[in-house]
Amino acid sequence: MTSYIFKVTTYILAQKYIVLLVSFEYVNNVFLIIIMTKHNLSLGSFIKILEEEKIYPVVGNWKLFKVEHPKTKPDRISELEYINKIKSEVGNRSGLYCYYNDRTVCLYVGKAKQLHDRIKSHYRESFTLNDGKSSQWNKFFSEHVGTISLYWIEIDNEDLRVISERLIAMLEKPLFEQVNKKTK
Repeated sequence: MTSYIFKVTTYILAQKYIVLLVSFEYVNNVFLIIIMTKHNLSLGSFIKILEEEKIYPVVGNWKLFKVEHPKTKPDRISELEYINKIKSEVGNRSGLYCYYNDRTVCLYVGKAKQLHDRIKSHYRESFTLNDGKSSQWNKFFSEHVGTISLYWIEIDNEDLRVISERLIAMLEKPLFEQVNKKTK
């Protein structure tokens, strides 16, 4: 017998739009339906709201720093330099982050209450062979090495982070999600 989880969450976006975030989950697959009320808003309206909030497009609106992602695990000094760079760039701010390769292809979209910790853990996972998401992260980033552009934006409001992450991922179509959907 398959078990299902159905969840409806209501958010207010940009202090004027009510958003119903509906997720329907079974096994490990999540189907997400985003419904915006007030004038039956379309995808174009989503984009306009994100543009008004300076959340979209990512390139040009978000802060950026570049890092080199090697194929093999770096020595301890290089790892500490990377971690210190992350800390100096993003600190413990809350927000969204996107990885892009040198061809400006979106690799990954994520959100975090503490950006520094999340980005640092992704970096470490990319060199770790474990089960689950760490293994997926490791395999993915062993194939996507070199200069990584890490864009980030501070968003304190959890509701806005959740909605924005889903919408940005829907618009940018990150490779990580595409690759991992094919392997499931």
